[in-house]
Amino acid sequence: MEFTGYRDCIQAELCFNKPVIRTISNLTLPAIIWFIFITTLFNSVISLGYEKQTDQIGLLWKIAKPGTEPSYLFGTIHLNDERVKNLAPPIKTAFENSKSFTMEMITDTNSLAVMSKVMFLDEGLSLKRITGEKLYQETIRVLLKRGMTTENLDRIKPWVIVMMLNTPKAKSGLFLDMDLYLKAFTARKPTYGLETMAEQLAPFDNMLLKDQVALLKDSLKANDQQEVQLEEITQAYLERNLTKLLTIADSYQTQAGAAYDELMVQLIGDRNLRMQQRMQKRLSEGNAFIAVGALHLPGENGLIKLLQKQGYSVTSVY
Repeated sequence: MEFTGYRDCIQAELCFNKPVIRTISNLTLPAIIWFIFITTLFNSVISLGYEKQTDQIGLLWKIAKPGTEPSYLFGTIHLNDERVKNLAPPIKTAFENSKSFTMEMITDTNSLAVMSKVMFLDEGLSLKRITGEKLYQETIRVLLKRGMTTENLDRIKPWVIVMMLNTPKAKSGLFLDMDLYLKAFTARKPTYGLETMAEQLAPFDNMLLKDQVALLKDSLKANDQQEVQLEEITQAYLERNLTKLLTIADSYQTQAGAAYDELMVQLIGDRNLRMQQRMQKRLSEGNAFIAVGALHLPGENGLIKLLQKQGYSVTSVY
């Protein structure tokens, strides 16, 4: 099963920056993928079964098997920070020379339609009624402080607001993954996605409302830490230190309890297996460039180990 790049949207911004409804402007692709990245980070030390005593260094990994042209797996961080987007020569060379480009998810008009359908509460429900007046007003205060709209807020599901709150403040330009996609699209490379919007949103939308509210409370409480946290994560990424990315988790554990733990099962292990399975066609074609969040790479249940168990040689290039 595979999902090809959108060909009905010549300019990426048409699908990427212009939402089908105004409220979605705070919940574009970076919001979804960044929240998945950050929650994956905060539970990875345990869930990925990672051995912390030995540093694992590397963002670009060569995937090879006899009889097939090698491909490359690149661990990204979902930011539009220029320090991140300034690719090192080995990464740039592997990307430019590749025959195809694959990322976690490609946004198209159908994806935005899915997002607009699932983000609103059912008729008769309101956010204020679910959260209570005090939490509702605190949500408004924090959103306005971050320069986000509160339009239609009373109709939005709590998990949607959690994503908005956990997304880095917007800057100009595209985030790293989308920047790579646009370059691949411009170079006329075949482009593919490993997941659909529905698959990425399902773990959140399937949560009970009370669990969504628990995550919302936790996100509001931790919001003031976000800039410091973001810089720590960015520095660890620039050092290419997957171990350091994982150990940052020790300082930022959620207080949402069982709801968070169940969410992690779906966001980490399930997604790694799905990605591994769906990249097989690209690997068999050879010379593919596959970009996924860096925290999907390490650990016993990470993509590096999963591919090695399939008989691939997976070695760090950079």
